Amino acid sequence: MGKHASDIDKAAFLVHLQYVHHSEAARRAGIPKQTASDVKKRADALKATNETQGLPPPTIAEQVARKEGSGAKPKIIDNEVLELLEACTLNKKQRKKLWYIVAQEEGFFDLH
Repeated sequence: MGKHASDIDKAAFLVHLQYVHHSEAARRAGIPKQTASDVKKRADALKATNETQGLPPPTIAEQVARKEGSGAKPKIIDNEVLELLEACTLNKKQRKKLWYIVAQEEGFFDLH
């Protein structure tokens, strides 16, 4: 099984899709072609819905957001993560170590 595409990967795919072909955009974003197809179908459906209702085109964040009632587990927000880290650590030094580990696992250092 491959890795699951994050919202950042999906957004990168939609941006690349504006300039290159579907398969090239999926390759550049690093997501499987089937996932890319699903993201594109969802984005197109959302654009069509907004167009028929007379709303402005959806933003990329709205296009990659999960559908309401999808049954997917909600993501925890930053404040909840900070509360968990503070509850699990004894002092500031331990918190900084855990922040580094979390940043490494989330791939924040790969963005530069």
